[in-house]
Amino acid sequence: MTKLAYLANKSGGAYCQCSTLVLYNWLEKQTKTVVNIVDTINGDEFPGLYSLLLPERCWCDDNIRVVIDTEWRSKCEAVVINTDTSEVIRLTKDDEIGNWHVLDVVDDYVLAQCSPPNQPHFLMVGELPEANKEQEIKWNRLGEDATLEDITWKILKHNRSPDGDVTKEFESVLISPKTDSSKKPPLVVYPHGGPHSVFSSEYSLYAAALCKCGFAVLFVNYGGSTGFGQASIEALPGNIGTADVSDVQFAAECVVNSAFKLVHKRRVFLAGGSHGGFLTAHLIGQYPDFYRAAVLRNPVVNIASMMHTTDIPDWCCVEAGLGFDFKTICDPAGYQALWKHSPIRYADQMKTPSIIMLGANDLRVPPSQGKELYKALHSRGVTVRLLIYPDNSHPLNKVDTEADAFMNIVKWFWDHLHKEVPEETI
Repeated sequence: MTKLAYLANKSGGAYCQCSTLVLYNWLEKQTKTVVNIVDTINGDEFPGLYSLLLPERCWCDDNIRVVIDTEWRSKCEAVVINTDTSEVIRLTKDDEIGNWHVLDVVDDYVLAQCSPPNQPHFLMVGELPEANKEQEIKWNRLGEDATLEDITWKILKHNRSPDGDVTKEFESVLISPKTDSSKKPPLVVYPHGGPHSVFSSEYSLYAAALCKCGFAVLFVNYGGSTGFGQASIEALPGNIGTADVSDVQFAAECVVNSAFKLVHKRRVFLAGGSHGGFLTAHLIGQYPDFYRAAVLRNPVVNIASMMHTTDIPDWCCVEAGLGFDFKTICDPAGYQALWKHSPIRYADQMKTPSIIMLGANDLRVPPSQGKELYKALHSRGVTVRLLIYPDNSHPLNKVDTEADAFMNIVKWFWDHLHKEVPEETI
């Protein structure tokens, strides 16, 4: 092997941005950029590279092409990249499979982990054809088909014009139980964390289980999500708490008011963790009559207080639109800016029954954030529960914790499912 391929990002700025693919030739001692950052896209064009790391083995036998996966709008696709010509070719265009994760490349055989939202992960293997014929690859499934036939899914495209002349495009993934056309399921709106991440159309145990319990789930990839071009990512810092909140609410209202009547319009719930919890708190503050109940997992509540307790203080400043330097001491104007973007400012408007779930050992969003919201809601007479999970950090992903959290989420939603809501508030 005479070449090294690696991903590169500029220092500073938002976490999880569009990457460049760089090639270093050991023999010639030269570096060249193979794939550049993509700022904007039209339709389903290649949006740039969004991968945290490359497969340990990604080179083809010709020592020219590499096979990796990348977020591509609301999917994750496998691509082959010619390091001589910089050509990027998508190997996966199956509308039935939303997520492809390249695990290994050996002797031009590509092994990938795949799944759509209604099927647990499975393996696919394909032999990569010669250069310029890559799209002819034939994939072979390993193992049996375990599709959940009673769950359906689709990617929804949203177009919003917040500035009048400029149309903003983003997407969401709607996962629903198959029901009688006269029975509309309640909806759980679920924005992702990050904020610069994405819900690819892959299997989610929580989403599938919620569908089995009768709920539809809307995963919202609001503006600033990865996989939609670098310009979308750079547009969000300085606008969190407004632009992302408006996108999520717009997506929810699109589904609720759809002419296809996909869900029950008066039974809408809300859930989110980390920045998704931040958005959940904002939404119940800015749209207090829209949601029946909410679940917040390790939510960002007050950025001004979080900045001095989190392990990522730069995140607080960058996403609030402020510059960051470790030597800088925040002044009153800076604290005011952090407060302006924080959902705690809407505490007086919040009345949605809420359950807050915290990891006792969370360093990313310390539990003091969720406790601050709990105190604010409880003191104002809002129905609220606080669950703290020992020995858990930010993901809340220990087996017993996942089980307990899911049972509490479903029970919380069921308890508020048949609550009467005045028609004029919808």
